[in-house]
Amino acid sequence: MDLKSVGVITLLLANNVAIAEEKKDLSPEPLLADKSLSLIEIPSQCYMKGQLEDEKQWLISQTSQDYYAQKFTNENYHEVCVDSFKISQYEVTLALYQQYSSENESTTLGEKGCYVVGDNGWENNLEADWRNPTFEQVHTHPVVCISYYEAENFIAWLNNKLNPTHRYRLPTEGEWELAARGEGKQRLSWRYWGNDAGAAKACEYGNISDLSLNDYKQQDQFFNCHDGAVQTADVHSFKPNNYQLYNMLGNVQEFTCSGFSDTPLLSESSCDKEETMEHITVKGASWYYPPIFNRAAFRGGLPRHLRFFGVGFRLAQDVE
Repeated sequence: MDLKSVGVITLLLANNVAIAEEKKDLSPEPLLADKSLSLIEIPSQCYMKGQLEDEKQWLISQTSQDYYAQKFTNENYHEVCVDSFKISQYEVTLALYQQYSSENESTTLGEKGCYVVGDNGWENNLEADWRNPTFEQVHTHPVVCISYYEAENFIAWLNNKLNPTHRYRLPTEGEWELAARGEGKQRLSWRYWGNDAGAAKACEYGNISDLSLNDYKQQDQFFNCHDGAVQTADVHSFKPNNYQLYNMLGNVQEFTCSGFSDTPLLSESSCDKEETMEHITVKGASWYYPPIFNRAAFRGGLPRHLRFFGVGFRLAQDVE
């Protein structure tokens, strides 16, 4: 299986996490009470998207010129204009996805399995799925180990169930990065809490690759603080950005509806429903991504049919 996935890095974690033998209570909340459906409206505007010059120099200093050229040259700095839209404050929860599953005989599309990091890097664990992503979760954690196609099927179910005036969808890449950056001075930083990877306040704002993870699985790079979680955390955990959006960086990486291209201008402002591009764009960084990847500008592409234990999604809507 070809894993040409810019947004996924091969972290050589020492040991694979065994699938939890005992599941915690995953009983869903009433549908309309689920945090995943709480939306914030972002007004129509233009903004500067992509990587800043000082960000580029920092990335090179943390890696090498060759590694930078391989991973980060598709984050070019440019203006993007978006219409008003709404985006959910929180990632879609395990509880909400469980309710969807309980009303559908099969929610798994294609081959079984979910890519996790084991002793030898990325591997497709055929026993792993959204119920057992190889680590323990509770119902308020974000759902992971689902594919882009499965996320789209969930959204179709949700629209049929609730029949909203404006149908739920995934955000475009351009919408997602605007939402993640926040507004005002916060927008000028690589991360909405600031640029310093060594600052303790990083762990106040996100479930990141921190000392908690480093103590558990030794890594070369990490945020120098403790966020209190090793894998996923409650979607309402940590401080929001100034749009009042939670975990836009950290917890899980998130699907957008935009196809992935090394030239973002070709794809970032629309949903690629016709699948003109092989990969789908993912944004953000999960709980195991080191600081070089945990930035608003970072963008990656994943095969639409594959599942990863650090990838989830949040909802968006059009606005009249």
